[in-house]
Amino acid sequence: MQNLIRSVGLMMMVALACGCAGYQRDAEQRTVGEWTDDAAILSVVKTRLVADPLVKGLSISAQVNRGVVTLFGSVATPEEKAQAIDIARGVRGVTDVVDRIVLVSSDQ
Repeated sequence: MQNLIRSVGLMMMVALACGCAGYQRDAEQRTVGEWTDDAAILSVVKTRLVADPLVKGLSISAQVNRGVVTLFGSVATPEEKAQAIDIARGVRGVTDVVDRIVLVSSDQ
């Protein structure tokens, strides 16, 4: 658990440092604060997905833009899909979750 906390803290510090280094707005015109917040949210979402026993090791990736998390990838069950979405929704700062996760049957 301590390693998880350290990892999240380290990722947040890196995200903050990157945000401070790039004061200019990006192509989507996000402010430095929005970019930094998005990076911190992404870090927590990824950490929680990897730590969750039901969805760890699955092919799920995430992007964040202005607090909106978009999940991509494939899972075998509706429960795995729901768990990934619930994890993202449970992160502080997330305003919405866009589901782009595909259900793939195990017999394919």
